[in-house]
Amino acid sequence: MQSKPQRSCRTVETIPIKKKKKKKKKKKKKKKKKKKKKKKKKKKKKKKKKKKKKKKKKKKKKKKKKKKKKKKKKKKKKKKKKKKKKKKKKKKKLSSNARSTSELRR
Repeated sequence: MQSKPQRSCRTVETIPIKKKKKKKKKKKKKKKKKKKKKKKKKKKKKKKKKKKKKKKKKKKKKKKKKKKKKKKKKKKKKKKKKKKKKKKKKKKKLSSNARSTSELRR
């Protein structure tokens, strides 16, 4: 009966000592990997900025052509409305003049 409890005690003592040593080694390896990743990210950012500048210039040229066509159509509509208003004013003046002259004759 004495041999069984001694074996159980030996296994309990050896297992935690081995786990502590393995954890320390893994932490050191992870720190080295993080430093390498940061250097690679900086190089990728510079390449992306150059591509974005070229795309923005092409988009601005297309937008300017569309705006010019829309402005011309709006100006034509405004001119037609102004002509109609002038004709109405002239008619009102003639009617007011005719009334004043007819009143003076009386």
